[in-house]
This record gives sequence, structure tokens and C-alpha cells, in this order.
Amino acid sequence: MFVKYGENLKEKPLSEDYFKGERILIRRIISRQFRVMATITDQDFVNKKDIYVFKLNDTEFASKYLLAIINSKLISFLKTNASNSAKKDDFTQLTLGDIREIRIPRISVKSQAEYVKQVDKIISNKIKGNDTNELESNLDLMIYKLYDLSENEIKTVEGN
Repeated sequence: MFVKYGENLKEKPLSEDYFKGERILIRRIISRQFRVMATITDQDFVNKKDIYVFKLNDTEFASKYLLAIINSKLISFLKTNASNSAKKDDFTQLTLGDIREIRIPRISVKSQAEYVKQVDKIISNKIKGNDTNELESNLDLMIYKLYDLSENEIKTVEGN
């Protein structure tokens, strides 16, 4: 249940702050549906190295705005189809480099609020055990618009 953080650990970040405060957690192994899987937390806990931890260092971005983009069908499509490391074995994987290469559009904090609101709805409904497919589809449409995708590009991402 508990991990003693210190020199006893073989691999550890320089600071335990890495495991504290708000951060985005991204699963290294991509789901069987070829989706990148990420969540957000502010709880203090240690995670295994198969979960990448990203702490925001730019106040121009809202964490949930980034989460919306990372979890989008578009990013999953791009990362599973363009990444050589994602296809290197039976388990499709992301590298830190794959994640760092994601281009995040800079929009105003006010404009990001639309995405944050949608993410909050999805999280709330998931906690309640409700179906979130429609909310997630709406968020994907917002992401397509954000990246200015054409109808043909959207069809390609959607697999149509």
C-alpha cells in the first residue's frame, strides 16, 4: 500500500514533487482500440514507470485542455499511424518523444474553457458510470475544428 520514497528505489525522479499536485498521467501502452489513454489527477501517489507523468509548466494552457487533445481520436490516429515506436511489438506503445511531439494549438484561456467544460462533463459522467460516447464524440468534433481538418481528413481519422 505504501512506498518508501528514497535511495532504496532503483529508479526515481530527482524529487518526489513528481508525484504530487495536478498532473496528467498517460498510459505508455495504447489500448486495444488504438486509443491513447490519459487522465488528470491532483492526488499524491507514486505510479509505475509504464505511466508517463506530465506536469504543466506553461500557464497559458489549462491542464484539461491538454487532456482533451491528448485523449482525442485525432492524436490517437496520428500517434498510432505515424509512430515507429508505437508499432515495434505486439503491444502498441508511446514514447516520451511521441508525446512531446504533439502540437498543441495556442488559443486563449477563455477559448480553452469550452474544452475544459466538456472534459469536466466527461469525467463527471464516467464517475457516475454513465455512457460518455456522445460527449467524447462532441469533443472530437471540437478538436477537428481546432486543428482545421477537412471533411476528408475527418473521415480518414474516423475510419470512414
